[in-house]
Amino acid sequence: MKIAIVGGGSRCLFFINILATYRFSSEVQPQIVAIADIDPDAPGVKHLVERGVYYTDDYSEFLTREDLDVVLDLTGDEEIFTYLCKERNLLTTVLNDETGLIFFEGYRPRECAGSRQLNFKRTKQLCDLFFTELVNEEVFVIDTSFTIIDVNNLPLQKYGLERKDVIGKHCYEVTHRVKEPCSSKAHPCPMVEIQKSRQPYRCTHIHYDKEGHRILHSISAYPIFEANKIVGIVELARDITWETSLQKSFGDQEKLSAIGRLAAGVAHELNNPLTTVLTSTMLIQEDMDPKHPDYEELDLVKNETLRCRNIVNNLLNFARQSKPIKQDADLNEIVQSSMALIRKQADFKNIVMKCDTCPEKLMVYCDRDQIQQCLINLGLNAIDATAPGGRITFSTALADDEKMARISVADTGEGLPLNIQDSIFEPFFTTKETGTGLGLSITHGFVKQHKGFIGLESTQGHGATFTIRLPLKREETHA
Repeated sequence: MKIAIVGGGSRCLFFINILATYRFSSEVQPQIVAIADIDPDAPGVKHLVERGVYYTDDYSEFLTREDLDVVLDLTGDEEIFTYLCKERNLLTTVLNDETGLIFFEGYRPRECAGSRQLNFKRTKQLCDLFFTELVNEEVFVIDTSFTIIDVNNLPLQKYGLERKDVIGKHCYEVTHRVKEPCSSKAHPCPMVEIQKSRQPYRCTHIHYDKEGHRILHSISAYPIFEANKIVGIVELARDITWETSLQKSFGDQEKLSAIGRLAAGVAHELNNPLTTVLTSTMLIQEDMDPKHPDYEELDLVKNETLRCRNIVNNLLNFARQSKPIKQDADLNEIVQSSMALIRKQADFKNIVMKCDTCPEKLMVYCDRDQIQQCLINLGLNAIDATAPGGRITFSTALADDEKMARISVADTGEGLPLNIQDSIFEPFFTTKETGTGLGLSITHGFVKQHKGFIGLESTQGHGATFTIRLPLKREETHA
């Protein structure tokens, strides 16, 4: 059996060990003949290349090969798996990590009664390997009383707990921080559903990490049988928060584009009459004694007209979305210069501004003016949201994937209520009495034009943190 693997991360190492540990019938003899991953330094790639296995960064090559029996997708990306299933040739089987375990188990010869001890030992080794290597997902083993009897390391880190704090606790206490099992339509309980159907079950749940942040998880749960009776489940939870936000932001782009075209037309039509009103008001005031009773009323007309013109200018900025003029720039320097431009407003409110930049230079290929405008918008919003004596922190860092730079603007204000956090990047949505609701929309548009991402983390009463992720300059990208 000739196997090609897509994805060279920790799952790949896990399956390499699976194939080395399992004993297969002589007719099968699985053999990994190819590996595909965009990262040539992924651990599974390096391991297989050292053994002489063919490597490519384009997994579509596997779809035209007629010598492959199985293509094993270990990326965890549903779009890649769907594409492989659709485009495969009829002689090739496409599996993901979950179906792969079941598939290879089916090709193992059954152990005789005399080898049960050996079989148990081998199974224990595989379970230990599964828990330690499948690090991209949270793994819980839960009995029918909802008690956690085993867990891997990832959820311990995420929830800020030690193993002794989790083993023996109820699953809903650890992940949902409630005192009763899940029962709502939004959070169906995998244990209850599996006991009804006796089949694997999938759903989505919102869990809360150690800092109280909401994390959307895709849950895959599998029954554990003993003498044909369900005695527990194995639950795999994958964090899909970022993927979901990304899909939503892509869906918003067409709506933003249509609103932008409408805004441009309205802004151009309004600009001329507003200029006329403003000019006429100022000319009348020039010929009027400042003590005249109408002078103050004309002042009000002038100020409100200026505010309208400011709204129109923001509309034009939002609608224009001009193509960025990119060049290599030091992100740390952009952050420092942006802070300098808004420091006076912060000083006026007695707000402390702190800069915590990455010690190494972060070079990004960007339109410097647009990124600076984004940071100024976020900084001014933070100043408005922060009470006197508060603090605003600008920070930069290399993102976890080492392919993007991260800029964060954090404040100690009141934070944003959960029910409006999904709306803050929409045009004209604002929480300020005199706001236009366009600052964050413009920021969102500029970041997207740079193939970047912007997100918010906020708990009401505990401030807000806006984070922008931008691709690094190509030669700065880590392997």
